[in-house]
Amino acid sequence: MTSGENYFDLSDWTTGIGGSWENWYVTNGSFNTSSSINPNCSSLAIAEFEFENIKLFPNPFQDEITCTKNTQNTKIECFNVLGKKVILDFSGETINTKNLTSGVYFFKVSTEKASKLIKMIKE
Repeated sequence: MTSGENYFDLSDWTTGIGGSWENWYVTNGSFNTSSSINPNCSSLAIAEFEFENIKLFPNPFQDEITCTKNTQNTKIECFNVLGKKVILDFSGETINTKNLTSGVYFFKVSTEKASKLIKMIKE
């Protein structure tokens, strides 16, 4: 059995130059590597900037939540801890939560490209 080191040189991390992509795998108890090209993972990335201008506050909340949205195509849904959809009254940037009991709720914010869950607490 041979031993050795596998490493990635991070001396030029800003441009991505200075390293190589290797596939590591074990076959019949033996560690192996093979050189490869860096895969394009951009299609797997979540577009966080989609949600930069979307805010739900305050958290914890009482009788209403204020929502700032970055587009008209933003959809907001509310779910209780059991996953049941809760119907709420949305009026402009205000969500009426007077009829909710105290507890934890999940708000699903969706755009055309992505969705995100926001955990909020009703006092």
